[in-house]
Amino acid sequence: DLVLFIYKAVVSTQSTGEKDETRMTQEDTDFKTQLKAISKQLTYTHKTFSDSLGEFLVALTSEADDSMKFLSLRIDFNEHYKQKHGNNFNGPYINRTKSVVA
Repeated sequence: DLVLFIYKAVVSTQSTGEKDETRMTQEDTDFKTQLKAISKQLTYTHKTFSDSLGEFLVALTSEADDSMKFLSLRIDFNEHYKQKHGNNFNGPYINRTKSVVA
């Protein structure tokens, strides 16, 4: 009877361990799926924001009002967006420091 009891306990433990492992595998799969979806959303949001900000900066530098040009300088004071987008921003954005300061 003791051997049968131990056998049942071992089988029960193995069965529970396998269920836990299956559950953890499913949770890992679900997590990875959610993480991919969040990553795609973040990438899309980053691109949309960056593009919109670039367009806004171009629009600011095209304004006749110097305060708008200076606002563009303040928003992109280290020219991060100019360097990042390079050829995508033509016209006054590329030479904005010369046209505003001069």
